[in-house]
Amino acid sequence: QERFPLRSAIGYRHPATGRYQYMLPWDDVVLVGTTDVDGGVEEDGSVHFTADEVDHLLEGVHHCVPGASLGRA
Repeated sequence: QERFPLRSAIGYRHPATGRYQYMLPWDDVVLVGTTDVDGGVEEDGSVHFTADEVDHLLEGVHHCVPGASLGRA
């Protein structure tokens, strides 16, 4: 939330692919999504996505918020 002081959700299109993405404030974080590729679900209920999908989401965020400096961590 410190890097994205959003008061409401925003939607946008990825600059390279045109796929829709969003940033949604939730408690003290901002959720970024979505992906069109189904992720795997682990036994504990956690979800994971491919490295390519994570990179795609990060590229979209960096296009909308160039100073965000977000990485995989």
